Amino acid sequence: MSASQIFPLTPEHPLFWSQGEWCQHLPEHDRAFQFGDGLFETMRSDSSGQLPLWRLHRDRLVEGFRRLDFPASALDDVDSSLSQLNLPCCAGVKLIVSRGSSQQGYAPAAGSSITLRWSVFTAPDWKHRQKPDGLIVGINSVRMARQPLLAGLKHTNRLEQVLARQAFHSGWDESVMLDTEGQVVEGTMSNLIWLTSSGAFTPKVDQSGVNGVIRRWLLEQQVISESYCTLDALKHADGILMTNSIMGLVPVSQLEQILYERHNPQLKKLMTFQQSLEALF
Repeated sequence: MSASQIFPLTPEHPLFWSQGEWCQHLPEHDRAFQFGDGLFETMRSDSSGQLPLWRLHRDRLVEGFRRLDFPASALDDVDSSLSQLNLPCCAGVKLIVSRGSSQQGYAPAAGSSITLRWSVFTAPDWKHRQKPDGLIVGINSVRMARQPLLAGLKHTNRLEQVLARQAFHSGWDESVMLDTEGQVVEGTMSNLIWLTSSGAFTPKVDQSGVNGVIRRWLLEQQVISESYCTLDALKHADGILMTNSIMGLVPVSQLEQILYERHNPQLKKLMTFQQSLEALF
């Protein structure tokens, strides 16, 4: 495939990048496939086929490359591949970044270069429109391990989330996940915001969890603050929202047997940022 071409990305045809150029498929011994040695981003494109929140997604990749000691050329590969893509409008876009390939053993091969998989899918409507009465959320029985070396990263080893999703009860739209010390971390598929008379807060993700893009977008605008959170504190919150890049901001209507008031002024104020988010797309 010529590097000078522009390649359309369609749901039927994901595109692969290896050794600094497009290729027909991933290498046989890809490390993301073997060991979960990779990162990924799930994004929305706008009506022009652009990625309005790419800066935040890219920054998270940069942090992941630094902490996982990926090859120095990793970011150049991501940027170069993206510049050659023709993304569909108003779609979901997924990028998987693997450290590369190695035939045996956990140690990365010397001089390896990253591999990429770009794909698209039909983006669902914003979740607050799908669930106008709010989300029904439970407390998940699966606990998240503490590992500060990986905390905040969106890495490709998601077995905790796979187990947590299998543990959903009938009727749950999402679940709250705690770590092994009993601290509230996030949702199974989302970040979490809780409301009190003192303001709007999101759990710190310095021991586990994902530093989500919408979470960071709201932190940048100083409308939420980071804090540690116990389950008891969460249950005494005035309101809860869940967020991620695909569903946006979504109020929780029920946590276990606790019902939340939809006319909370703080909740209404936060949901104006959902309007601002949608305006970007």
